[in-house]
Amino acid sequence: MPSMIEYKNLLLSTVIRGNATSEDVKKSCTPIFSYINELKPKKLFRYRTCTEYNYDALLNDKIYFSPPKNFNDPHDCFSYVNNNEIQSMLNESSLENLIKELHQIRQSSHLIRESFSPNILPAIEVIYRKVKKMRKLEFSSFIKELESRAADYPKIKKDIENLININHAQNIRLSREETFIACMSKDVKSTLMWAHYADYHKGFVLEYDTDEIANLTGKCIECKDKCAMQHTLGLYPVVYSKNRFNATEYEMETLKLRINNYYYGFKDQFCIPDMLFYIKTNSFKGDNWKYEKEWRLVYSCSINHPTIKFDVLKPKAIYLGSQMSLSNKKIIKKLIEGKNLVVYEMYIDNSKEKYALSYRLCN
Repeated sequence: MPSMIEYKNLLLSTVIRGNATSEDVKKSCTPIFSYINELKPKKLFRYRTCTEYNYDALLNDKIYFSPPKNFNDPHDCFSYVNNNEIQSMLNESSLENLIKELHQIRQSSHLIRESFSPNILPAIEVIYRKVKKMRKLEFSSFIKELESRAADYPKIKKDIENLININHAQNIRLSREETFIACMSKDVKSTLMWAHYADYHKGFVLEYDTDEIANLTGKCIECKDKCAMQHTLGLYPVVYSKNRFNATEYEMETLKLRINNYYYGFKDQFCIPDMLFYIKTNSFKGDNWKYEKEWRLVYSCSINHPTIKFDVLKPKAIYLGSQMSLSNKKIIKKLIEGKNLVVYEMYIDNSKEKYALSYRLCN
């Protein structure tokens, strides 16, 4: 069985460009999903409090998803971006350098992709497609337009600064507000998890079969099929790390797209640097959270679907907290009538020396 370190290294080293063919995507993703399949436990557990919201989910076999902005960890799904690196790249590929290179290309008898510098601004592919189709007169007009814009470079620089802030805020919103996650754990006996997520042991835990969870994945929750935006539900282990996921390259590429649209009105679909961005940014978490042993159902879709996300999945068993009140026990037993759920109760075994919870079948 692969280790989590091996999985982390594989995930970080795998980069899938947005223009990759379906065959290339499958080839790159297969090792990752094979690792996930080998790493996943047979059971996963979801810690719940005794509230009307969670009672409704229990009654109707629903799993509700939440955006990371509502999580208790302020760093959750908050990727790291090196702003100094972004500023440096922008300065190196100023509009003046762009105009100079375009003038040189104009003198050549044909346009070749290699004529463009690696960090040219705006982005290489977009400029290449547009310029390649231009006649000489059209190209001359294009150059003059760029020159006129470059004459007011201080304003352009200020505009770019604003675009940097807008772009960063948008990317954060996509990962923390428009991505939805259902959190689970490998461990049903964690004293800390019961304290933090099940109302100080007064709540309950639901047990799910991971093979049945796997049947939910690979689809859009709302579309119930392959989503038009290709954002689907997936099950991933959390990668615990001292450092946040570095999204600088992704941020830079999306920034270039905004600059292209802002200055030149290029509406071409830009090639994102990594199609695995959503998996990576939503899988990393500080290593001080290791005790959670967390796995995540992650869902993201930019179609204007309802804010509340849920899917239907029947639990196999329910575990009642060691401090649950008698009234809540009665409510839960009424809610699960006819569901064929195995019912356990957590307790402290005084015969054990270690700080550990135990569970037993509930009468």
